Amino acid sequence: MEEVLELAVTPEKRLYYNEDSSFGIYSFTVDFEDIHKVRLNSYGNITAKGSMPELEIGASYTARLTEYKDPKYGFGYQLESIKQELPTTIEGQIAFLKQVLTALQVENIYKAYPDQDVIKLIQEDEFDFNKVKGLGEKMYQKIKKKIEDNLELEELFVWLNKYDIKFSMVAKLVKEFESPALLIQKLEENPYMLTRVQGIGFTKADAIAKQMGIPLESPHRIKACIVYCIGEENGKGNAYINRKILIQEAQKLLSINKSIIEECLISFSEGDKSIVMIIDERRVTLRRVYEAEQFVAESLTARHFESKAIEGFDVDAFLDGYCKEQDISLTDEQRSFFHNFTKYNINFLIGYAGCGKSFLQTILLEMTKKLGLNVKLLAPTGKASKVLSAYTGRDAFTIHRALGVRDMGDEPSMISHDVIIVDESSMCDIFLVQQLLKGIDNSNARIVFIGDDFQLPSVQIGNFLYDCINSDVFPVTKLTVVFRQKDGGILDIATKIREGEKFLSTGQSGKLRFGKDAIVHLAKPNHMADGYKFYYKKMLERFDAEEIMVLSPPRKGDLGVFEINKNLQELANPPSNNKKEHTVNTKMGEVTYRVGDFVMNIANTYDLEISEGVTVDIFNGDTGKIADINKEDKVVIIDFADCSNVPISFNDISKIVHSYCMTIHKSQGSGSPVVMVIADKSHTYQLNANLLYTGLTRAKKYLIALTQVDAMNSGIRKVASTKRKSFLGELLQELGTLAKTA
Repeated sequence: MEEVLELAVTPEKRLYYNEDSSFGIYSFTVDFEDIHKVRLNSYGNITAKGSMPELEIGASYTARLTEYKDPKYGFGYQLESIKQELPTTIEGQIAFLKQVLTALQVENIYKAYPDQDVIKLIQEDEFDFNKVKGLGEKMYQKIKKKIEDNLELEELFVWLNKYDIKFSMVAKLVKEFESPALLIQKLEENPYMLTRVQGIGFTKADAIAKQMGIPLESPHRIKACIVYCIGEENGKGNAYINRKILIQEAQKLLSINKSIIEECLISFSEGDKSIVMIIDERRVTLRRVYEAEQFVAESLTARHFESKAIEGFDVDAFLDGYCKEQDISLTDEQRSFFHNFTKYNINFLIGYAGCGKSFLQTILLEMTKKLGLNVKLLAPTGKASKVLSAYTGRDAFTIHRALGVRDMGDEPSMISHDVIIVDESSMCDIFLVQQLLKGIDNSNARIVFIGDDFQLPSVQIGNFLYDCINSDVFPVTKLTVVFRQKDGGILDIATKIREGEKFLSTGQSGKLRFGKDAIVHLAKPNHMADGYKFYYKKMLERFDAEEIMVLSPPRKGDLGVFEINKNLQELANPPSNNKKEHTVNTKMGEVTYRVGDFVMNIANTYDLEISEGVTVDIFNGDTGKIADINKEDKVVIIDFADCSNVPISFNDISKIVHSYCMTIHKSQGSGSPVVMVIADKSHTYQLNANLLYTGLTRAKKYLIALTQVDAMNSGIRKVASTKRKSFLGELLQELGTLAKTA
């Protein structure tokens, strides 16, 4: 366990501070008596970073720190906690009071109270501000609050330590309530407020509440449980939960009478500001979810029915000229997309793999150039934006980065472009679309949503693409003709899977070739592990590891992502004396991180310091390569696509996984020259046509599928339900009907 140092320190300079995250970096001078405990830098001080309230330069604090070593800047310190000590010396009190008062006001205080402990007098209400020239009641109350806040913050740290809660977890709550004492009071009244904090769910908050003696039938407890149960349904992508199921699930967790839960549910849903909404007799949702779907429906329909056609532009003449110049031809359904674009503000371009969606985007960009319209290219993930950028030859951005937002509640930066193209729209959840539409301030902007409706829907709430294209409100161009299918390879297999047609027959075995670019190897379950290792070695002879993508549906098991990654790591990046390593134990098992490994970040991580005072954000799904491991520093240095030399502390290494193999869900939106899909009998419960189709169509050049006839055919027979419990579809239809009849 790392040694925790307790030091008397004074902030000397603020190097960085983010009010939203409460993350800061400061240089500190260390009290003479504690200097022997630390390593001073060349400036004769120390640098510390971590979650903290904004610090007063020159004030005295007690800090608890752990040591680390930055690869570039040497030794530094991680701040575990910090509290400002109320000074007892006259010199210290003068410095403290100058944080609030002018130098003249402080001087006048000590003229009225020479050589006295002024702070103690204020604490004990024995200070008379009327005796001090130029000090009124308003300024006196300001001093008093400053003293009280310091004492309260110390009390908060004690309270948090009692329940093993880090200050960083409740930093936003501290800001919200302003007074640490008020926060403690509110938490003691309702410890279920902690469920608003990332990392503290209902179960942990309930355990803390029981320690505090909160009654089982407390309304706070029941409300938190109801919100938790709805949230669990949201985790499955659904916008609401069946009312009867909600009551049943809540009763299991609460162990109280159902009638009490029902009464509380009705009570909680009353009023315009309630968190929970009862939509009707069978549907219950969270207000923020319903309002997000409502906003998206209202925004899209308003934009659509206020469309202004582009006048004076001959679409067919432009397309004829482009086709002649490029020596290509367009089908009628492809041409219809460009006509729709000039007529309507909202358009959906839907097409399967190989139908020419990317091809049409290239033509659309030429057309917008001809029209003098500026364009913003967007995608829901970093990988999808890179693919979009690659085939358009233009800069593309994630929606989050384009809007400059991190969380759902953040105010977006405005997008004023004439045309916004959103690729891989099936991956967009309802909150992401809500933020996007809030961030477009051009009322006549043309928005084109592009996607493949047979791919997997968003892992978050809603089914945006499906609901929109089936609402009969917006123009939808659906491409159905698959090109580049003559050789019977990847696209032929994908088309058959999509259409529910088996392409493997009982009795077939071994290696089967499909066209020039696809191999399906039928292997017995006990030979699957040897099979993927064999093909991976073969692929490494022709391709770099970063050009190879291995996909498997589950995370666990012998043929799950975790175990496969361990085996592929040994083939792609075996250990050697000159390669640094770091091994950790996880819930899944032992993991070794090695220099040269390809890895993926699986959680949004903010304010990672890449150089002194310079921080970056790394998002879920960002991939990179391990450049260095420093055990003395306790960091793994990763070069990500958009930023290099990013240090990930050993404490946060669980957010980094190997990416030699990934789940099919994680691969969506990306592509690779060579893809190997593993679909075994043991995966049957997960396999369906949509999953297989999504996985196989990640391959750009070559595909290898390791499977059995029964496993593949069983998956093809099952088409995943494209429906989710959402309100968007019916809201769009209602608004569309109203607009048409108005």
